[in-house]
Amino acid sequence: MMKKLFFALSLSLILVSIRNSWSQSGCNCLLPVDTSFTLAIPPSDDMSSARIDLPFSFNFYGQTADSAYINNNGNISFGISYAVFSSNLFPTSPERIIAPFHADVDTRDTAGGLADHGKVYYKLTPSALIVKWENVGYYDRQFDKLNTFQLIITNGSDSLIPNGNNVAFCYGDMQWTTGEASAGTNGFGGIPATAGICRGNGVDYFQLGTFDHPDTVYDGGYVTADGINFLDNRNILINTSLSTEIPPVALDDYCDTTFIVVNQMEEFIDYFMTPEISETNSTVTITPPSSGFNLINSTGGHSPMVNYSFIGTSFNIGLNHIEFDVGDGGAIVSHFERVIIVIDNTGTEGVDQAQHTLYPNPSNGLVTLQVPASLVGEKMVLTDALGKQIQTSIIQSQTEQFNLTTLDRGIYFITILNGQGNITKKLLKQ
Repeated sequence: MMKKLFFALSLSLILVSIRNSWSQSGCNCLLPVDTSFTLAIPPSDDMSSARIDLPFSFNFYGQTADSAYINNNGNISFGISYAVFSSNLFPTSPERIIAPFHADVDTRDTAGGLADHGKVYYKLTPSALIVKWENVGYYDRQFDKLNTFQLIITNGSDSLIPNGNNVAFCYGDMQWTTGEASAGTNGFGGIPATAGICRGNGVDYFQLGTFDHPDTVYDGGYVTADGINFLDNRNILINTSLSTEIPPVALDDYCDTTFIVVNQMEEFIDYFMTPEISETNSTVTITPPSSGFNLINSTGGHSPMVNYSFIGTSFNIGLNHIEFDVGDGGAIVSHFERVIIVIDNTGTEGVDQAQHTLYPNPSNGLVTLQVPASLVGEKMVLTDALGKQIQTSIIQSQTEQFNLTTLDRGIYFITILNGQGNITKKLLKQ
């Protein structure tokens, strides 16, 4: 395809630098390509897959989509394939598309190989479509910088995307933004790449952002072009099932759990977004734990931010939840939680840890917890490594037994909620 030359846009940048505190998350939704994946598109520039019939119903703005096209340039479309290589600012696109990263992807090899680079894969399950652009370069056959990103759409109940969401943007290492035919130079500048969702009706859309340079700067989806490294290792979960709008989203990774020890303090900057461009009167209601939380700063507007710290003490040992209710200025509110587990590494603060015995540990079956008589009647919580509650109960005697045979292998925590300081025991299920 003969491509037209586009001239670079002159942009006046008003930038706010942020700290990407979640980039080392242990629960990135980016899935490894294995034998269950299929090559979606042969090495190409601007090509698309054949129509893929979905074995599930995907809810897109209240309407059901039963098929999709995978397009080389970082998006999928419904109804028709989409070969446009320079991204359009939404909602100018006439097509229904979901774009984790709409830019001029080029998966053709350079002379001499690079056979392991530049592929677009997909995997279809009874309830999900997973599309992964792995180590893809940019036009024209440039592989000095590579991007890895993934899109998941589901029927809304698949465990791949929790909490009723049905779309996930999953990012790995992002190194470029713009191809040469979009007026880019060495992978940057020119017409920015776009991430977001467009209904195709000229009205309804969600623009996560536009990107045209290398750094972590982000000022929201509708202001100026942002730094591509803002997306590195980020997971963004979205709900497209409402007929007229998308609920507020978190630009953070709330499936991960933060572990700190007593007297350790961590600072967080959490970003949210009200997807529609008109929703500038966002609200964030914070429900902190009883101790350890300190609000440093917060902003509202289209992309609200909360900057806070949390310190581990003898009074918050164990499980702590920081809850955020984000409103779009209307009736829609999204709920998010950050989970922090405080571990007593002193052996002296709070209740004496030596009085509590958990055995056998590791275990593949029955586990026994022995506690002093003073803890009989207290609440006990079993959580997994991500902070998800598996079981809650009241301690009935000084010797309690758990049956772990139905649980997956991994790390779990038993927390006793006690007024003198919560007690947490780490347990390994084999």
